[in-house]
Amino acid sequence: MTNTSKVALIIGASRGLGKATAEALAREGWKVAIAAKSMDEANPKLPQQFRTTLRDVAWEIKTIGGSVFAIEADIIAHCSPGKPLGNMRDQIDNVFTQTKEHFGQVDAVVYCPGALITRPTWMLKPEELWLMTRINLIAPGLMMEAAVRHMPEGGGIVFIAPRLHLEAVPGAGAYLATKSAQVTFAEELNKLQKRLIAGAIWSEHILYTAATEAFVTEVKRHPVVTADAVATWLTLSPEQIRSHTVDWSDEELLLTYGGLTHEDLSKYDVVSGSNPPPLSGEMVRNGVAVAAPYFIRR
Repeated sequence: MTNTSKVALIIGASRGLGKATAEALAREGWKVAIAAKSMDEANPKLPQQFRTTLRDVAWEIKTIGGSVFAIEADIIAHCSPGKPLGNMRDQIDNVFTQTKEHFGQVDAVVYCPGALITRPTWMLKPEELWLMTRINLIAPGLMMEAAVRHMPEGGGIVFIAPRLHLEAVPGAGAYLATKSAQVTFAEELNKLQKRLIAGAIWSEHILYTAATEAFVTEVKRHPVVTADAVATWLTLSPEQIRSHTVDWSDEELLLTYGGLTHEDLSKYDVVSGSNPPPLSGEMVRNGVAVAAPYFIRR
């Protein structure tokens, strides 16, 4: 484990990619604050293997000698029709404040929650559009505002957000429109100020999470691949980051800066030796990839 005094705040850390990211950073010696709504009780709608809580994640980090602080915070619930956005802003601000009170600082923040509903936009219900808007766009925007106020010079902001590529996920126009806003947020931050640095990281493959539980297993990779890419991104200098486009693929980061080879990437395959292909529209049309039939909040 690398010794470091740096502190990372992971929002949406009770399962999936957020959980993997918290554990990856802990293995690299980061102190980690983990925030989510599920402290002791997991979402009963989820498949059993994904019913983990903040307390579970904290225990796993402690078993590898990591330093962790768990914060129960249902940020998204405070952004619903009829509720002022100030409530949500206060919740996000409180997560940063609690982290600083416990660890003294926040050097990096990673926003992991996401809502994915794969139906054409004109077929979505108003509440489904609002769900994706508040989770994929409003909350990360308010998180960035809080980061600018709370984080020291040189701090890093990481969004888990895709390149805008509708062909890869047909029927996900609303998802991509809201999620890709995070890429724009990061680009805007990097262009208009120099104190903090931001980036958007996305997986080239389908990740094994609750959101993809119904996908064919052979095409998946463990979320650790993207988590390790986040950890790698946080080792880069501001000059390295600013010389690149604001969006990064996990494979690119691991191959270029993480010291891995293409053969090494096979360790992330859910099914050993399956060599999963990159996510494509053809996979979706052929029924290989079908979104899970419930709202996903990592």
